[in-house]
Amino acid sequence: MKRVLILFVALWCFTSASSAQPASRKGSLSLALPDAADLQEQRYQNSIRLSTKLLCSGVFVSGRDPSRVIEDDLYWSEHYFFDWETTATEIDQANKTVRLRAPSTSNPSSEIRATAIFQEGYGCTLLPEQATRLPIEREKRKSFAKRALAESRDANRPSVEAVLDRAFTETPGKPLQRTRAILVLKGGEIIAERYADGFDKATPMLGWSMGKSVAAIVFGAYAKKTGLDIDKPTSINEWQRATDTRSAITPRHLLNMAGGLRFHNPGTNDNTYYTDLHDHESVYFRPQNIEQLVVHQPLKYRPGRFFSYRNTNTLGLLALVRQSLLAQNVISFADEAVFEKIGADTMTLETDLYGNPIMTGFVYGTPRDWAKLGLLVLNDGKIEGERILPRGWRDDVLMKPSKAFDGYGGQLWLNRRQGFKSLPKDAGYFLGWGSQVVIIIPSMDLVIVRMGLSDDDFVSYFDSVLSQLLDVIG
Repeated sequence: MKRVLILFVALWCFTSASSAQPASRKGSLSLALPDAADLQEQRYQNSIRLSTKLLCSGVFVSGRDPSRVIEDDLYWSEHYFFDWETTATEIDQANKTVRLRAPSTSNPSSEIRATAIFQEGYGCTLLPEQATRLPIEREKRKSFAKRALAESRDANRPSVEAVLDRAFTETPGKPLQRTRAILVLKGGEIIAERYADGFDKATPMLGWSMGKSVAAIVFGAYAKKTGLDIDKPTSINEWQRATDTRSAITPRHLLNMAGGLRFHNPGTNDNTYYTDLHDHESVYFRPQNIEQLVVHQPLKYRPGRFFSYRNTNTLGLLALVRQSLLAQNVISFADEAVFEKIGADTMTLETDLYGNPIMTGFVYGTPRDWAKLGLLVLNDGKIEGERILPRGWRDDVLMKPSKAFDGYGGQLWLNRRQGFKSLPKDAGYFLGWGSQVVIIIPSMDLVIVRMGLSDDDFVSYFDSVLSQLLDVIG
């Protein structure tokens, strides 16, 4: 059964911010809608495509058993619009590909096929129909040394273990939380760490929209390298004509989810949901050039005026970096400027067909590497005395409330309105679908990572965990 899951903070924030949105908030479509049968077929095909990519990543990136990925992740997904019983699954270990085949809804004698291919260091990429390889060659990703996190002498003491026991125990009659990992850093040292069966400290896990916060960190490293002023208009090539209203968009607008670009994102009950007209999610299920998709979107709102949580904002930042770097791709820059310096060697930035990282959602890493990114934010972009991000990037960008909506900063959610009541208002967090979260609390010198797949009611569940945890760690 499909479960419609809405991230608690996103829902709450959108509700709180709704008064700031114009009456025309819902995206308008310039083209006539296809008929209902066509839309149903698109939804069916797109859900097969996404499931193919996720299964590929679960097997070849996370190293999990395919049957467990299907049973535990893909049956759960709200994007599941097809019947697994009539779908053939083909996993080619030699060629590192996954293919799903299912009968067409419009013509049962024909098939819907989707294929994803894995490349070491780059994860899995969805291929166009009939394609067997990527249209570009990607250089081998460089390896670098892991930086171990220190473990406190007080790590996993009995009182902390008791809290973790409760966190990993489902409550009868309550929505399933499926917590897979919890990791807590205090003063940069591990004081608590626990994994569910089938997962361990070496398992890369999908962060979904937590990748947006990673993009803001990578963008910060780019700003440091170039001396970029984030309050001046972007240098994106397609927006440079003086008459182009998009020329007023600044990097800060994009960081604050206030760039104003049109990007249709219908609700789950809309007939365009998960069809080819669903721009916001299409970056995950359509084989395409996502940079071109984004930079050619027209303006819908005046830049900086309205908070609109759309993938265009994050992808616009990455387009700016990509166009500026020219000879160097975004992933090699992220490795050199961020991941290598903090020793986060498992971070995998999956890409589209043309090498553009889909950092709005397709970012994998072990909980320890997610924690290292949180620690980098906590320490205002410094590690062991070396500055990776511009001075003040934490408080002046990442955790500075947006003028458009004070519950959001620079690709980080903020706790100013206390979505987590147990946490102080200075907390901020990476947040991903299914309730993946990396919490940064400057006033308490804490980083808390939680990975899992929650059905619903995550906020009350995890707020209780946080309350108990903070009581025992002081």
